[in-house]
Formats: sequence, C-alpha cells, structure tokens
Amino acid sequence: MNLEYVVDKVQEAFPVVDVYSTPGGVSFILPLLPHDKTREGFRELAIQLLKEGLVPKLYKSGEYLRLDVYRAPASNPKGYKIRKLALFALTVITVLLSGWSISWGTLSLTKELGIPDPFDPLSMAVIHAMALLLPLTVHELGHMLASRKWGGEWEFPTFIPAPPAPLGFGTFGAIISSRKPVINKDELFDLGISGPLAGFVPGLLVGIVGMQTSIRLPPEAVARISSKASHMPIPLALIPFGGLTHEVILLSPLGVAGALVLLITFLNLLPVSQLDGGHVVYSLVGKDKYGVISWLAVLLGFLINPFLGAFLLLFNGMMGHPPPLDEYTSTSRGRKTLGGVLYVTLLALTLPVG
Repeated sequence: MNLEYVVDKVQEAFPVVDVYSTPGGVSFILPLLPHDKTREGFRELAIQLLKEGLVPKLYKSGEYLRLDVYRAPASNPKGYKIRKLALFALTVITVLLSGWSISWGTLSLTKELGIPDPFDPLSMAVIHAMALLLPLTVHELGHMLASRKWGGEWEFPTFIPAPPAPLGFGTFGAIISSRKPVINKDELFDLGISGPLAGFVPGLLVGIVGMQTSIRLPPEAVARISSKASHMPIPLALIPFGGLTHEVILLSPLGVAGALVLLITFLNLLPVSQLDGGHVVYSLVGKDKYGVISWLAVLLGFLINPFLGAFLLLFNGMMGHPPPLDEYTSTSRGRKTLGGVLYVTLLALTLPVG
C-alpha cells in the first residue's frame, strides 16, 4: 500500500484529526461532518481508492468518524464464468421441462372437461420458458445497469436452477455477485430497486397476455378437476385483467409464467437478508431498524404460509445484510421519499391474493 498516496487522497477529501497504521492498513480519525457533504466526499474518495485496489470503510466511532483503508480481497477464482454459463444452461433445461409438464397437465384438464386442445404442448413449453426467463433476465439487467452507474463492471448473472413442475417451476431466479463493494446507502437503494422495477414491466405484460389466454370455467366444472388441479395465488396487479370474475380461471402455461414472475418479484421485495427488499429497506431505515423489520417480515411469512416462513427464517438467519462502505451517512432525501413510495407500490402490486 502506498501510504503517502492514501494520506494525500484522504486529506484532499476530509479534514484529518489523526492517522495511524493498523495491521491491515491505515486508519484516519475525522470530525463529524454533515451527511450530504460527507456522502459526496467519501463517494469520490472511494472511487479513486477502489481503482487502486484499496477499500475504504467509514463509520462513526464515539464523537468522531473513523475511516479505515485496507487492501481489497482477492477477486473471483478462475472458472467462475464457466460455472455461471453451466448454471444458466441447466436453468434453461429445467424451465423447459417445467413448461412441458405444465403444458401437458393443462391439456389433460381441458381434455377431461371436453375442451379442444388450446395449444401445442411443445411450442407452449418453449413459450413458457421464454416468458419466464426473459423478465428474470431483464430484472438482472436492471441490477447491472445500476451497478454500471456506480462504477461496477458487467457481471453475468448466476441463474439458480430448481426442480421442474410439479415439484417446482424450474428456477429460483438469478443473482448478481458484483466484485465491486457497495459505496453508500444511495447505491444500495439503486441496486435493490432497479431489478424489481425493470423486471416488473415485462412480467406484467406476460401476465396480462397470459390472463387473456387462460380459460374461464364455470364453478360447477371445477368440481370435476379439483382433485387434479392446484391453486395458484394471483398477484394483485393482474386482478383487473381477468381475476375479478365469478368464474374460475384455468391458467395457461403463459399465465402461469406471468403470475410466477410477479410472485418471485414479491418474494424478492421482502425486507429480508440480502434479497432486493432487504437492500432497499436497509438503505431507507438503517441497520438497527432494518433488523427489526426483517424479523417482522419473517413472522409475517409464517402467518402467510409455514413453508414461506421457514424459508425466510433460514435465509435471514444464515445471511446477514453486509453494510455499505459508508456506514455513517443516510440515504439522500429524494430516494427516501420517492423511493419509499416506489418500493411500497411495487410490493403491493405483486402481492399474491386469493
């Protein structure tokens, strides 16, 4: 570490009360400064130091601020790109198998009801897979664009395969693992909200088309297939496009894909651990309040569904939320106001009902 370079850069950004070496690098004692001024000064400093392979951490220590600078940890090991591509290929296969299973399951129900085959199962399996994977990819693209805005690199998402139907839906979604650490709460908010916001639009469009291609059944017909069909809650945003009727809807594979995308978005928006909702709420309310809210979300999960509660409990217990490099400053005023409204709106629109 070039100590002289680090000292010069820190002194350009902040008034320094004291400086001393540590086993891992160097620490600076700074006076308490207004949040807006500190946020911008630290952001510019962090960008400069990260380019040199150095990581700064800013936090409050007593009546002062402490700024630690240390070497960045080693980057991702070799072969991680190949593993990501392999997981993506496996996810495509499991989603196709899931679409095939859902398509044949739907056709068996329509046949029992005396309805002519509404689609070709092979074509619909491909359409289902595309309708599911495209919004999820756009979701991750939103994260990547936000990361690029804050100086990150393009990172191919890690898709997570899952068992195909009837055991699952072929995927648990995808994640972005950026090698660049999050600088402050503004960046954390942008990274958290960008994915759900980007993926919501194509997910809603798929859901709307899917609702229109689904089959409306009179209640008396449901008794004939009730033992062979499973119930799927519908996201609130799709209710105006076919859910407010006295008829029962037999979702088409395209309808299943649209509903599933929005349901995954809802789960991802829950303020738990390192889910997108966890990033957003952590950035808006800070570490202490976030901790309380996240455990309340776990409790709510148990009230909705025991399996959901168990998943959130495991996820929240195993993976705590890492703080940004700047732990001192709060989220900027605009993000707190408009961002909070946007987050609650997305959460409400994707809320499963019925």
